[in-house]
Amino acid sequence: MGGEGELLELFQSLAQPQRGTAQGDLSGVRVPSAEPLYVCKDSSGRPAFLLSGSVMLPPVRLENLEVRHRVRCNVVAGSQSIPIASATLICCQSDDRSLHEYFIQALGGVLTAFAARGDPAKLGSIIESLSELFQAITSEPASTAQGLWAELALIDGAASPGILIDAWHTEVDDLYDFSLGTERIEVKSSADKTRCHHFRLEQVDNPPCVHALVASMLVDRAARGVSLGELWDRCRMHVGASPTLQIKVDAICFRSLGKNWQRWRETSFDHGRSIASLSFFDAATVPKPATPIPAGVSDIRFVADLSALEKIDLTASRFKGPLIEAVGVKKR
Repeated sequence: MGGEGELLELFQSLAQPQRGTAQGDLSGVRVPSAEPLYVCKDSSGRPAFLLSGSVMLPPVRLENLEVRHRVRCNVVAGSQSIPIASATLICCQSDDRSLHEYFIQALGGVLTAFAARGDPAKLGSIIESLSELFQAITSEPASTAQGLWAELALIDGAASPGILIDAWHTEVDDLYDFSLGTERIEVKSSADKTRCHHFRLEQVDNPPCVHALVASMLVDRAARGVSLGELWDRCRMHVGASPTLQIKVDAICFRSLGKNWQRWRETSFDHGRSIASLSFFDAATVPKPATPIPAGVSDIRFVADLSALEKIDLTASRFKGPLIEAVGVKKR
């Protein structure tokens, strides 16, 4: 992860403070590219970030995350003890080493970008997003690893990944995976070599002002393929200049995978074959139940076979909206 990998090396180089040392003492080192930020280690060996400055924000206390503001403490760097008069302290509360690595690499990248820009007004929204993210880590899975892998593969292979991430659904059960203006894209994946996919009626029965496409991808599990974790990390890197979008990528992945996130990050599929199989279809042409639906009937879900439908050429003039242009043809 580039600079984020350097943060992990900095953390690993820190001595663990002895238990019983002065309360508030942390072993730490200043992050070179973000002067107000320190990466630290507490007496339990857990990581923390210290962002010097005084802000008026409420504290956060979750199972795996604690955030305190206007903290006074000492940062022990080698033989030096640096007094910090007021700072925001963001602590990982878990003893899970894999979560430690995520905390340092993912949060470190976001906080480094924030500290380098020095915009204190945005800290509140970042902390709120981090809180939601860490709550999702302990939740039940809301989606499948296969479905999430396909969405990440589409983003990673796009001409403009940042636009797709900005248009990505904020809730796992949103009607479409990507929405921008009047454009919609719904990603469907299949592991049985057919283009038979599950739909909600609302996804294919749109008003004339909405133009929706279905992105159909055939996926094959492959031990030496590209893992979900690799695609997750790549998508974070695509928006490395935007802490808000980095957090969005993490939040969607954590909400989808929940407490199984570590195990599902290892799930791998044949990336080349999946991207080669990617085809787009006009949602209006998808076979669907006859309408109008009888009164009192709702939430209609069905399976439709797209194999006989005409594929959409994304370069055709009628499909040249900003969302479709963002998908592009970079890796196809």
